[in-house]
Amino acid sequence: VNMGDRFGQIMIENLRRRQCDLAGVETCKSLESQKERLLSNGWETASAVNMMELYSRLPRAEVS
Repeated sequence: VNMGDRFGQIMIENLRRRQCDLAGVETCKSLESQKERLLSNGWETASAVNMMELYSRLPRAEVS
């Protein structure tokens, strides 16, 4: 997700240069768009967090 930020743009460009298109990238614009995509396709609930949020939830002993 967040393919519109600079990191995402560079990643997509690098993959395309290698003729390795990232399938579905157009529908992965944000966490919200991902949740909406799932809900509109029959999922009862959907939630998502970014990697930094997930990382912050890990036990410190696991991170070490």
